[in-house]
Amino acid sequence: MNYEKATIKILKLIKNDSEKYFSDLENYLKDTDCKERIRKANNYKDLLYYLSEFCFQKKELKLSERLSLELFNIDQDYSKNLFLIGKIYFSLGEYSNALKFYKKYEVTPYNNELLLNISLCYQLLGDNDIALEYLNKYIKLDNKNYNALNNRGYILNELKLYSEAIQDLNTCIEIDPLRSEAFNNLGKAYFNIKNYKKAIESYTNSIKLKIDDPNPYNNLGGLYFNIGKKDEATDIYLNSLKINKNNSSTFRSLALSNGINLSNDISKRFIKIFQETENKLSDRQFIESHNKGQINACLDDLVNIGFGLGYLHDKEQEFDKAFNYFAKSNNIFRSSYKYDINIEEKLFDEIIKVFDSDFFSHIDTNNIDRNDEPIFIIGMPRSGTTLLEQIISNHSQVYGSGEIEYIKETANKCLNQLPDKSLNRIRELTENHIISLGNFYLDKVFYENTDFKRFTDKQMLNFIYVGFIRMIFPNSKIINIERNPLDTCLSIFFLKFNGHHPYAYNLVELANYYKLYQRIINHWKMVMPNKFINVKYEDLVGNLEENVKKILDYCNLDFEKSCVEFYNNKRSVITSSSLQVRKKIYNSSINRWKNYEDKIEPLINILN
Repeated sequence: MNYEKATIKILKLIKNDSEKYFSDLENYLKDTDCKERIRKANNYKDLLYYLSEFCFQKKELKLSERLSLELFNIDQDYSKNLFLIGKIYFSLGEYSNALKFYKKYEVTPYNNELLLNISLCYQLLGDNDIALEYLNKYIKLDNKNYNALNNRGYILNELKLYSEAIQDLNTCIEIDPLRSEAFNNLGKAYFNIKNYKKAIESYTNSIKLKIDDPNPYNNLGGLYFNIGKKDEATDIYLNSLKINKNNSSTFRSLALSNGINLSNDISKRFIKIFQETENKLSDRQFIESHNKGQINACLDDLVNIGFGLGYLHDKEQEFDKAFNYFAKSNNIFRSSYKYDINIEEKLFDEIIKVFDSDFFSHIDTNNIDRNDEPIFIIGMPRSGTTLLEQIISNHSQVYGSGEIEYIKETANKCLNQLPDKSLNRIRELTENHIISLGNFYLDKVFYENTDFKRFTDKQMLNFIYVGFIRMIFPNSKIINIERNPLDTCLSIFFLKFNGHHPYAYNLVELANYYKLYQRIINHWKMVMPNKFINVKYEDLVGNLEENVKKILDYCNLDFEKSCVEFYNNKRSVITSSSLQVRKKIYNSSINRWKNYEDKIEPLINILN
């Protein structure tokens, strides 16, 4: 191969794309290391590959991408190049493209690095189940790799398999006790099983090992906030911002914990950062010179800062400015994922069709003798579910389980037992099957609660599963709490959720989802009358003691004064309402929507 002619050909190719890349590549070809590398090339394809690999190591990702794609156009089976393109796209934050090329390269016996990279792509794309499959393959080949075990611990946390996560993360720490990541993930696992002492210890160790990492600070601050230690949470967030002064997620957490106001220098700094970031993202040159991962990081900053500033302006009753920030943040976040409310509608249709009056007549003939009386609190987010659980769980006989996912897990287990996994075949379940499903759910609950027979399950979206709950727990107590629909939806729109609420970031989708909620609640009222109660948030706030007595009576619980003194409840509250439910009852959130009446026309029109 004539190297001079080959390099001239490549330079000409690059010059047609970009003068900058041409200049960069010209300089690299004079580099001694680059010259050493390309001497290994036997042909033009090899030369393209080695140049691309060199540029990748120099972090010239776009130039590396151009060279590797040129090689791919010439030879789609040049295997090393497929793996390199995968790595390039991963570094650019383009995980779907990375996955496409990794899968082209995927061969057996497995390349260890490939398995780890594919797993990371699925993890970052939000598909934790497939990510776990690839990690399991990797760990079979190497069960002492810190990164693999730490990643698996992270994913197991996400999948709510906390005991398995703790096992992996402790192994990580044995392998390398001087790295911080596993301690942080271990803290999350302990937090989720409500072992706060060990969670605090783990987060603290993570901070000591890597003092400039904002993640353990934010997690530790969130823990203190959720257990009612607001001042400690604020101190943690402020310390984090001293080290990472522009961290947007810490700012949002600090704002929501009421740790600052608009006159604070921190707030002023983040107003400036928001404006500067908006300007950058409207600059074409900035967009073209930064990769997708960097652009997404800027968008994440706008989302976090916008929600934080929106909250602070709302608190100061500067409603126009507040809504402007909330609207921008919601629009940006909504553009980051795909969502089709028609799919939700089909699910609701199927549930309503299957769980009809005949179904409940059928299950009432079962001889399922269960004394269990779990208390299910359902409703839309921001409707008062946290307040209601705080009231009931302050009873001496009740444990507040919070937003647990166990009904959903039990329903999925049920579906897998049905022929063809068809919900239409649910009547074919035997009494023994139904009893075992109830036991499966209770085993999950009592794993973390061994002291109380009565408990609350405040997974709000269990309103989808009311028919299933009634089937496995005939004596269960189900309480639906409703708040003014406009207040509810506005409050949802003003919050960036930690969980999966894809309907929440667009006013039209939010209003339509609320109508689906109303529709299915009306269905349950019709097909199973007197089997659950409806509580109005405004009534509860307006006449607390009288309504608390009615609710406790429905739950077969004696009235206790502690239930109206719910603000003294020391249990952790892992929702955005943590601050509110530690105060005495207040009504300032009633008819809050009127402050924004001229800005929420889609909500008003759809919800009528």
